[in-house]
Amino acid sequence: MSCAIALEDADRTPWLAAMRAAIETWLRENTNAVLTCSCLKAAYRQTLVVDPARVRFVYLKGSLDLIAARLRQRTHHFMKADLLQTQLAILEEPQDAIIADVSDPPAVTVTKIRKALGI
Repeated sequence: MSCAIALEDADRTPWLAAMRAAIETWLRENTNAVLTCSCLKAAYRQTLVVDPARVRFVYLKGSLDLIAARLRQRTHHFMKADLLQTQLAILEEPQDAIIADVSDPPAVTVTKIRKALGI
């Protein structure tokens, strides 16, 4: 991605396995954690749902223009704004996630997510 080349499913397989292993460890140790990732497809998210009662997804939803503007403001990040279209092209919006509107200021978004999670 740092070379402006979109990842394929095969590229994501080891990454998803590592994230699943981390989630399994956190659940086994009864540790609360927040893991951020772009699980764009339902199949990716299914890989991470070790325990549906304890693993929750939050979908940070925003307009193409807003997300593109924020990507352009980031410095030293591996994903270039040019890849946004490829990411959105494969996005399968989650049906069972908390949806957070990212047009709100970050502090407001976090407050809403915490409320939805009951924390």
